[in-house]
Amino acid sequence: MLFLKTREFIRYYFFDNFVMRILLLIQFYVLFTFLSVLFSQIAWGDDYKKQLVWEFKAGPTALIFKHGNITHESKFFVVPNPDCSAEMWVWLNSTRKEEVKKLEDTFIDLKFELLTTDQPVLMWDKNHVAFVLGPELSSQSFPYSVVSISLGKMDSISKLLDMKEEGVIGFSMTAPNDYYFDIPHEEWSFEGVEDAVKKVLSWCGVNA
Repeated sequence: MLFLKTREFIRYYFFDNFVMRILLLIQFYVLFTFLSVLFSQIAWGDDYKKQLVWEFKAGPTALIFKHGNITHESKFFVVPNPDCSAEMWVWLNSTRKEEVKKLEDTFIDLKFELLTTDQPVLMWDKNHVAFVLGPELSSQSFPYSVVSISLGKMDSISKLLDMKEEGVIGFSMTAPNDYYFDIPHEEWSFEGVEDAVKKVLSWCGVNA
């Protein structure tokens, strides 16, 4: 039952329009520059723990995001539209720059699962790599490339709250090996997702 309901929560899609991909690249380039500055200021210790919950940022692109539970640099983004629908993205880092650059605009073996208190629920076992951002695109000097993966669209970002009520406690993504990604498994728990979603709903004019 959970599997059937969650299939309705997220609609998988990829962009087959070249212009749309270029617009997304521009949008995420701006976002990447902003986040690279933001993350470079993050202090370790108690301040690091505060980054483990979902957070809302209103600009330059409205979004909520979560650092990875296993690797801090892995990010899960939910980018809302003005009508409160939202696109879901994952950024995974890799020091294998030449290998991952070849993945751009392809489908790769990556399991996207919903974590529950029981067994994980498989959503997709292949996912679309929208584009790869190399270190040269950042205002900071990073030793890795960022692989941007499209995970689908929700009709409303409030579906995240529905998932939690259905027993979902987080997301996970797993590669079959470490050929492309140094750490082939990542998880993002749901801590703080309620407050983050309420802020998005307020941003797009819906009373939470």
